Amino acid sequence: MGSLERILLVDDDPDIRLIARLALRGGGWEVEAVASGDEALLAVATRRPDLVLLDVMMDGLSGAALMGRLPKDLPVILLTARAHADLDPDLVIAAAGVIQKPFDPTALAEQVQEAWQNTLGAVTTSSRLRAAP
Repeated sequence: MGSLERILLVDDDPDIRLIARLALRGGGWEVEAVASGDEALLAVATRRPDLVLLDVMMDGLSGAALMGRLPKDLPVILLTARAHADLDPDLVIAAAGVIQKPFDPTALAEQVQEAWQNTLGAVTTSSRLRAAP
């Protein structure tokens, strides 16, 4: 795992995609934003990102289900409106980080960078914990 250059943003809310994309581009990263789990799988297969910022609750393929289908070595940060305590503990452990919605657009790039740095510095068990539902 090298430097963070490309982020895949997966969220079914177009406003969240717009705001997060602008905030992350301001951090200097290339950002591809998609609206569904199926689009995310295609994006990962076509042009693998360095990191995925993933909405937990989406119609169709949920964030939790999608996480189980992503490459095991691909870091995922969860983006969720749920309280941290309401999330599946295995999902939280497998993630590189959790960012609460509503998020502060001016702080989003810093939060993503911090989670990325933690991923680089840690020997993580997330790849062993991720499993398809």
